[in-house]
Amino acid sequence: MKSFVVAVLLLCGCGPIRAADFMFDGAGYAFGWEGKEGSGSIREYFTGDEKPETWQTLITVTCHPEAVKLADVTGPYFEARKVIVAMPPKAHRRPGSEGATDVVLELFLGAPGRTPHLEYVLSRFIATDSGVHSIVYSRKFPFTGNGDQNVNVDAAIKNSARWIRELQNVPVESVRRCFLPADAAQAAGGEPARPTQRAP
Repeated sequence: MKSFVVAVLLLCGCGPIRAADFMFDGAGYAFGWEGKEGSGSIREYFTGDEKPETWQTLITVTCHPEAVKLADVTGPYFEARKVIVAMPPKAHRRPGSEGATDVVLELFLGAPGRTPHLEYVLSRFIATDSGVHSIVYSRKFPFTGNGDQNVNVDAAIKNSARWIRELQNVPVESVRRCFLPADAAQAAGGEPARPTQRAP
């Protein structure tokens, strides 16, 4: 029976159930999508049965091998989102890091009429000897509707300090390993998940 279930899962393209690749705020996040952005690579991780079209919380990791300093990545990152930045971002340098080599940007993204929700984003950018990597925690807060554009962000305000510390404590190697070839990742203590396609 077990072999039959595995065969059905493989035939339908969903693959066997895997353990979480990341743990954050008590929830497990498993690989769900990957793509390219210029010379950079992106991988997204979802919790439960969430997916690219339905997520409420999301972990994203990126790798920019040609970047030398954080500004090479944070500049374009902010430029691409500036029209929906709801308030000035805050920068949190990781304790013990040297200069601007490991920083979390905290920001709210969203604008009435442009987006259906406000998105709370913690983006940690890390300069390494193999380029700039990032790990990002995103959480959606829907607008309240009924003609007003209020949004309840109490959860973000209440938990922001803890979430920032947790993101800062993610080992850099856990992020770098996401982009290693399978054999190298296995030798480093893990194996990157197989890619899936984002629905159009």
